[in-house]
Amino acid sequence: MYPIDYEAAWGHIQFIANEAVRFAKMPAAELLKHEPKFDLMHTLPAVARREWPTIIGAEADSRVVDLCDLYLAQNENRDRYDRDVVIREMKSVLIDDVLLAGSDLDDNDLSELLQSLTATLDSQRHSLTHHIPCITVLETDPSRFEIGPVVFKLTTQFLAEKAGAITAWEKQHVEKTNAVRVQRGMEPLKARSEGGDISPYLRANSEFFSAFPWVASVGIGPCHPGVSRERAISAVQSAIDLLSVATRGERGRRMRIGYGAIEPSEKAWLSETREGTLLFSHSSGGHGVAMGDGWIDVIQSKWKWFFIIGGNLLQSVSSSSRSAPIWTRYLEGLRWYGEAIRDTHLPSQIAKYSACMERLVITGKGKSVSKKLPFRMGVLLKGMNPEYPHDELEADIARFYGLRCEIMHGDDIPDAKRLQWGAMYGDYFCANGLIRCMDLFHYLTTKERTTDVDLGEAFDKLGRSKKP
Repeated sequence: MYPIDYEAAWGHIQFIANEAVRFAKMPAAELLKHEPKFDLMHTLPAVARREWPTIIGAEADSRVVDLCDLYLAQNENRDRYDRDVVIREMKSVLIDDVLLAGSDLDDNDLSELLQSLTATLDSQRHSLTHHIPCITVLETDPSRFEIGPVVFKLTTQFLAEKAGAITAWEKQHVEKTNAVRVQRGMEPLKARSEGGDISPYLRANSEFFSAFPWVASVGIGPCHPGVSRERAISAVQSAIDLLSVATRGERGRRMRIGYGAIEPSEKAWLSETREGTLLFSHSSGGHGVAMGDGWIDVIQSKWKWFFIIGGNLLQSVSSSSRSAPIWTRYLEGLRWYGEAIRDTHLPSQIAKYSACMERLVITGKGKSVSKKLPFRMGVLLKGMNPEYPHDELEADIARFYGLRCEIMHGDDIPDAKRLQWGAMYGDYFCANGLIRCMDLFHYLTTKERTTDVDLGEAFDKLGRSKKP
């Protein structure tokens, strides 16, 4: 039997069926007058035995989602399923195999249907390697480097290696397109080798990738394509954020992936005077961060332990396995740090630095954050800079968090001088906190203490042993 609360599941199914029948019995004139109108937008899909969608209404549609959540609760692959795909396939099961079944169903029937649904969902999972354009370092030697499972290559090298695969794709694309065009009586297209034009898809892809000097590649275990892409972006972004922690400051701000960046490296501006004169300008943030010759050797020696542990962490992302709670915290904190250093709006940047620190050290449902954050971050960072007294460090962290609260809850945004102070110190606290937490979390993992409770106890113990 499929592991699900059958009483709750049948309750949802019965409600959905009753709503489907209620709407089906409504005459057209009554449907047109039905309120709220958005009820009519919530349907089960058309199937072979019913060539038009079945209206079920918003509340029943919500019950479909609840049923999906019940189904996923005990499914070992739930983290590898795209929830939208699950909902779509569940709706197909409901209309085709439940509402139009033509006979009464029992728990065994529902179990078989859910197992069949699982087989359908699993057949849509694939292992994919994703190639993501990005900006990292300016230097081109080496032309390839790795951080855990993420492999960075110069875009020119990557495209050269993929030239054969690109040609094969284009040939197949032309053949498929021409098969349709011939059926419609249209003139077939010519491949580039025959003097034809490049495919619009290939042109757009080539132009986009060529705008970035590096391509990061990472393989993701069997997932639905949307989930696989999200995991790949997370893995590559985390790898770049690890590099940002190691390099710090302005360097980190300029390293990014090609998707979802807060600020593009290339910007074109257009403004207009009152008289109607157009003013054009252009600015460039560069296509990499100057690190100096031998940068990879410095990173691999001074930061070897950091990238070994961080690389192992990224393996959990690429393999689709679930990370321990403290490492999930670490990845979230790392992401907040990466978002912060790329944000040029100082109030937003400070709020994100604060979010990074909170994810790293706050446990216990976020209680007493204003007291816990300065104390635990102070304990974490104590001794990193011998010239930074512990009392002063803890006071500055409290001052920083007060600035964050003022930004988030106050009437006026703090003045520029205080914001600049917050941005500078936020970077210092977070980058060093991520370095120290990497070490602390690794130690706790070796002791098999990886829960939020374990982390809270570790900070309490550190606090008692490191009080001045």
